[in-house]
Parts: sequence; structure tokens; C-alpha cells
Amino acid sequence: DVVAFPTPGPQPSMNLANAVSVLLYLCSRELTRAPPVEHEVGAPLTLVHRLEERLQRLLLDAEFLNAQAPQHVLRELSRALVHGRLTKREAELWLGAVDKLQRELRRPPR
Repeated sequence: DVVAFPTPGPQPSMNLANAVSVLLYLCSRELTRAPPVEHEVGAPLTLVHRLEERLQRLLLDAEFLNAQAPQHVLRELSRALVHGRLTKREAELWLGAVDKLQRELRRPPR
């Protein structure tokens, strides 16, 4: 590959050290540039709350949560949902998965 740095003025070129410095600077600037932010609509809060409620029910039924004090672990799990900034579609998928697991837990063994 060939790289050219146009230089204005009486000096039409750079020495090797200057050219390498400029190239490394431009490369590092590209690497540290933040990716473009996609403005996808997040899940409505009511949908996230519904997911939290169903998740709590499922985890209690599966005996994952301590029935006497489920809020400690549930709070941490809920925080992960909020930090994940779920889209509406993702929250709906999680709801569907939780509902399916809940039905499977209630189904008698074969």
C-alpha cells in the first residue's frame, strides 16, 4: 500500500520519522473514535416491569430465589435488564421465553 501526505509550502515532502508519526496519530485516532450511536427505541418501562414480575414468578417457582427474601437477587437481575437497555423487541422475546419456561415448569412430567 502507498500512503501520501500532501504538504503545503516550500517543502514538498516529510522525512520518514514525521510521516510515521502522522500515520500513527491518524491510526490511533481512528481506533479511539467512538462507534456511531444507534438511536433504537428502548423497551417501555411497563414492559420491563412486566418482564421483572414474570421473571420473579418463574425464579420462585424454580426455587432459584429465596422465597423469604427474593428481592436481593432479583434487584441485581433487574439492574442487569436496565443496564442492558433492552429494545422493545428484546424485552418481548425475553417475556416469551420466560412465559414458555413457566408453562414447562407447571406441566406434569412425562
